[in-house]
Amino acid sequence: MLDAAGMKDMLSGTAQFDTKLSIDGAAKTPAEQMKGIKGDINFKIVNGQFGPFGKIENLIIAENIRESQFFQTALGGIINSLTSIDTTHFSELVGTLSFNEGVCHIDPITSLGNVLTLHIFGDFDLVRNYADMKVRAKMSSIISKVLGPLNAINPVNLMNSAASMNVVTAKAFSLFCEVVPENELATLPAFENSYVDSGAAKFQLKVRGDAAKPLTLVKSFKWLSSKTEYDEAVEFVNSLPEEIEGSTATNIEEAIAEAKALEAEKKTLKYKVKHLFDKKEKATKTETKTEQTPDEPEQAPEE
Repeated sequence: MLDAAGMKDMLSGTAQFDTKLSIDGAAKTPAEQMKGIKGDINFKIVNGQFGPFGKIENLIIAENIRESQFFQTALGGIINSLTSIDTTHFSELVGTLSFNEGVCHIDPITSLGNVLTLHIFGDFDLVRNYADMKVRAKMSSIISKVLGPLNAINPVNLMNSAASMNVVTAKAFSLFCEVVPENELATLPAFENSYVDSGAAKFQLKVRGDAAKPLTLVKSFKWLSSKTEYDEAVEFVNSLPEEIEGSTATNIEEAIAEAKALEAEKKTLKYKVKHLFDKKEKATKTETKTEQTPDEPEQAPEE
C-alpha cells in the first residue's frame, strides 16, 4: 500500500483499520483501476508523525499570506521562530475515507497533538492526484505567540494588539478571517491528553492543487471566529480614528492619542484663528471657479 500510494516519509505510526473495497478487475490501466475502486476505509493511527504537511511553518506560508504586503517583511522571522516548534507528532489520527469514481471523499480526518490538532475534510482526486480540501485546526498559545502581526489580526486579539499594530492593518483584519457557526467550531479536536489551553487559536486552510507540488497546495490561511467574536472586532475597528495626514503614529494607541489631541486642538482659539483664512481662501476659490465656468455652447442648428 505504501509503495502504491507513493507516500514515502509522509506519515508514520501504528495503524488499525477496517475496510470494504471492491475494484474493477477488468480495468487495464492504473487510471481505470482507480476509477473502479468503490467502498470505505475507517482507520486509526496512534503514536505517529506527519511528514512535511504537519509542520506549522508549511501551513502558515499560505498563498494569501505570502502575497500580502502586511506580512512580507515579518514572514521570514516568523518562519524562523516556528521551525523550533515540533507540530508533526500526534497521539491519535482517525479518519473515514469513501471511494467512488476515482475520488476519495474525506469525512473527516482528525488528529490530536500536544500543540496542534487538525480536522480535515474534502475530496482527493486519485487519478489527477489533486486535492480540494479544508483543514480546520487549533494551535496552542505557544505557537500563536510567535506569529507576530499575523496573530495580532486574529479577531479575538485585536483589542489587545493596540501596542503593536497600526490602524490600517487592524482595519484589514476581515480579509484574514472566516466566520463559522459555533457548532462547527466545536468539532475541532481537543489537544492530546485533553490538555486545555485558554489561549489556543483556531484557523482554517484551503488546500487545493497537485499533491506532487506541496509548496503550492495551501491557498489561504484565515483565522476562525464565531459571529459574536467577529462582530465585536468590527465594532472595535469602526471606533478607530481615520489616519491623519502627516501622522507619525506607529500603532493604534498612538493613532488614538493623536486623534484626541487634534480634536482638543480644534477647540482652541489659536486653531480657529489659524484656520479661519483657510476657510475664506477655500470659499474664494469656489466662487472664482463658479464665475469662470463657461456657459454651455450653443447647439449647432440641425441640417
